[in-house]
Amino acid sequence: MADLLVKLQTIATIIATGGGTYITFAGLHAWKREMKGRRDIELCQQIIAQFYEAEEKVRELRSPMSYPSVESPDRPKLDHESETEARVRDTHYVPIARWKAQKDFWNDFFSYKFRMRALFGPNASRPFEKVDEALRTFTASAFTRYESIRGDRVELGDDRAFRQEIDAAVWAFRQSRTKLDRYCTPR
Repeated sequence: MADLLVKLQTIATIIATGGGTYITFAGLHAWKREMKGRRDIELCQQIIAQFYEAEEKVRELRSPMSYPSVESPDRPKLDHESETEARVRDTHYVPIARWKAQKDFWNDFFSYKFRMRALFGPNASRPFEKVDEALRTFTASAFTRYESIRGDRVELGDDRAFRQEIDAAVWAFRQSRTKLDRYCTPR
């Protein structure tokens, strides 16, 4: 009888140990899922906040209000620049100066693109690509406007549509934040 009790006790110990181990691993797995979910949610919150901030930064870039004497003091000056030409150059340099002042923000902003791609797949980086395309168009157009200054006037050629396209690229923006909601909305 004592031998039977020892065997039952050993079997009960094995079952209890196995059950406890199973419960421990199940709890650990649940904790791991929760931590991953929390991390993903925090990342999405950061990125959504970055997109709101990016929207404001783009508004700053494209603001028609400008103070060339304040915003363009670091503009490279040309030799023998007349006062009128300096004023035109300072005015056209404002969008470039604003973009340079925001460069650290944009570098940080685009670093999130790779995190989103790694966690949620290649489609999650598409909203960043739209913003990147808009910024590239903006900077190319701003530099084109600035580099087209000849004396005291801007020479973008005779093609009026081209001039309007350049100006629209500097002063317009398409939003991408709504596409991000697809990846950062709880399912």
